[in-house]
Amino acid sequence: MIVTLGYLAQVSTYPFQLVLACGCFDVFTIGHVRHLQAAKRLGLQLAVLVTADRNVNKPGRPLFPEGLRAEVVDSLRCVDYTIVNPYPTAVPAILQLSPSVYVKGREYREQLSLALEAETEAIQSVGGRIEFTETLEMHTTDVLGKFGVRPVQEILS
Repeated sequence: MIVTLGYLAQVSTYPFQLVLACGCFDVFTIGHVRHLQAAKRLGLQLAVLVTADRNVNKPGRPLFPEGLRAEVVDSLRCVDYTIVNPYPTAVPAILQLSPSVYVKGREYREQLSLALEAETEAIQSVGGRIEFTETLEMHTTDVLGKFGVRPVQEILS
């Protein structure tokens, strides 16, 4: 079900077993599917934040608008709620929803970034924990590069 962050904060009946994941999900891969399936196994409900178009900070991206990306994510059986995240990071959503688990892919375990640091602090502040899935990594950027897909701005100019 595609919902707003405010709606989910009001209706989530199992916040103590809510799992939260986030991403751009521009070109959906089997890596995304396996990551979200693994995330769902960590709780009763899985909510997925899809990065709003204005907050995607990759050259020439997103290829697909946020509504379509959210629709693809929401089509998975393992996903209970899909939210287009209006914020540049997941921190406000973590603070609003108080999930018990915030999930990232294994590649983020070694990537120390200010955003991940802030997300980790946020999940701990609401009594939750961060988990890293150990699933297949397959990033949209890598897939697009392999097939020579050019950024949309290049194609249109």
